[in-house]
Amino acid sequence: MSPPPAGPADQPFDLPSIREAILADTTISNQPDASQVDEVLLVCTECIELAEPFVADGQKFQIALVSTPSDDRVFAGVVVSQVEDRPRVNLIVSGHDLTLTPGRGGTLVAQESMYREGDPECCPSGWSVRVYRHRDGGFEAGQRITQNDGA
Repeated sequence: MSPPPAGPADQPFDLPSIREAILADTTISNQPDASQVDEVLLVCTECIELAEPFVADGQKFQIALVSTPSDDRVFAGVVVSQVEDRPRVNLIVSGHDLTLTPGRGGTLVAQESMYREGDPECCPSGWSVRVYRHRDGGFEAGQRITQNDGA
């Protein structure tokens, strides 16, 4: 069973509004990699794009992917919801070559590439997946599943 459709990626907020909300949100400073996201977004307006949104507990969440300016690889995903008429940052997930996709039952699936020493950039040795579930107004990280070939 596929997740329910969440509508357009740029609604209710467009990309400039989400970028501004991320930079203005001081409550996320305790989340890992929040400072790196801020640093990149301060100097690079092209380093953010919207991904497929998802619905959890009847609420729509938009996803903004942040990439490095040097090689355009996604290193963070920011999950945003609507509170009153403003965007609110709910979660920052980081990883190497990160993807965030809607999962079943209102979950969010984060997958990242895992590199061992000597792996070429094209060819990671493995991957890691973690599922986030929305519960009691926040996101909880589930168990991380990792496969690393040859490790």
